[in-house]
Amino acid sequence: MKKTLVLIAFVLFSMTTFSQTLNKGTLIGFHTTAVQLLGTTTMQEYYDYLTNKWAPAMGEALSCEVRILKFVKGKDENKIGFMLFFKNENDWKTNLSKESNLAKAKALFAEMDKYAKRTDEFTDWIVQ
Repeated sequence: MKKTLVLIAFVLFSMTTFSQTLNKGTLIGFHTTAVQLLGTTTMQEYYDYLTNKWAPAMGEALSCEVRILKFVKGKDENKIGFMLFFKNENDWKTNLSKESNLAKAKALFAEMDKYAKRTDEFTDWIVQ
């Protein structure tokens, strides 16, 4: 829990230092996934797939912005992070409750599962 809070604080701080703004009410989902690669897939290939194909498609499916976080240092070497940005809590609830959006998201997760087994954890936050 402590590590997650430090990560969140670091991400939020680093975003403000590059003149990006998070408006009050923005909902941010922090997701971490423990990854066990399948077949001959390398971690770099998996990151490339997530960054170039999966994240844009998931962002479109859920009408949000999706960013991939790459491990740099610490004990979570085989984990990948995801940040999802929704304009507000209502958009988050609305976009996740639409059956068509959920069907697209499930298909994207099924495609992701061709490359790796994963165990997901998440926490969603609203900017105050």
